[in-house]
Amino acid sequence: MGCIASSISVSATGLRCGVAAGYTRRRQPYSVDRGFKAGDNVVTVQSVVAISAPAYSQSEHAQEHAALLYDKVKIKASTAERYAYGAGLTGFRIANAVKDGLLPQEYHLSDDPQRLVPVFQRPQWMGIVVAGDAGRNQSKGYVCNHLQGVPTSRKVVLPKNWDALLAESRGKK
Repeated sequence: MGCIASSISVSATGLRCGVAAGYTRRRQPYSVDRGFKAGDNVVTVQSVVAISAPAYSQSEHAQEHAALLYDKVKIKASTAERYAYGAGLTGFRIANAVKDGLLPQEYHLSDDPQRLVPVFQRPQWMGIVVAGDAGRNQSKGYVCNHLQGVPTSRKVVLPKNWDALLAESRGKK
């Protein structure tokens, strides 16, 4: 299951949390965030153009992982501009994007090309994907492809015998 904007909900476990503690405190099911009813199973897909290196943290809460990614994952300004160039944005300059209101002011506090700038522009644009198992503490950032790959959600209707199928797959008949 994924989370875009403000919350995550995984129906099978009852997990629910707000994204990026301190940024968004709204606590409603992910299905509602995506325009469905509370309790609906929803799957979301989106295009991703980049992934961060792993960020290791010590938390059992998804919102703390999101806060870590937003606050701590940085890139050199010169590298960000080089990546933009490689993605076809040959005229992209951080200073101009800030001046034009496309990026927050914190991206251009100086002209030093070695200064660190956030990888994630706005916490409300972050998504959380819950995957793996309880024994892992790795967070990664996935950068969406903006207008070309916006998140798309669909309702998932489980078979009527879902509980039996799940029990059978786990070896419990």
